[in-house]
Amino acid sequence: NVDATLIAADLMLKIWKSITSNTHNFPTTKQWFARLQKPLKLPPFFSPKLIDKATQIALNLHQDMGEAVLLHGDLHHFNILSAKHQPWVVIDPKGVIGEREYEIGAFLRNPIPDIVKAMHTKKILARRIDQFAEILNFDSKKIAAWGFAQAVLAAVWCLDAKSDDWELFLACAEAI
Repeated sequence: NVDATLIAADLMLKIWKSITSNTHNFPTTKQWFARLQKPLKLPPFFSPKLIDKATQIALNLHQDMGEAVLLHGDLHHFNILSAKHQPWVVIDPKGVIGEREYEIGAFLRNPIPDIVKAMHTKKILARRIDQFAEILNFDSKKIAAWGFAQAVLAAVWCLDAKSDDWELFLACAEAI
């Protein structure tokens, strides 16, 4: 819903941290996307063209990346909780260095599986992209590009974990 997107955007602004030195142990989004370069046995209906497209998009985004900051890395509906001491808290950070627009991808494709099975996926994703672009003053095409590439990467991570959820993430990628 619209309120959830507003809450997420507000939390993003509060949790992003500038990187002041190279003395950290956090991975980068570029390192995460390196997974797409490694061998992978794809099941039927998972086109290698999607891997190629996500890889190229991620490469282009990294070449044209804005300021790198410390991101949550997995900020979505299930990682935002209400709390007594403040209205909302964020849990389960992965910690990754990347540009701010990257953060939106996980929120776009959640809640899984409902976003794919019980909702108007394309309409919701388009609305969220537009809302985040307006609230955070980001380019909607960049948000969509990160969202697509991340959804494909998440599908690959599902394959690595031997989870059938890869199909849900590919459905999100195709909807974006």
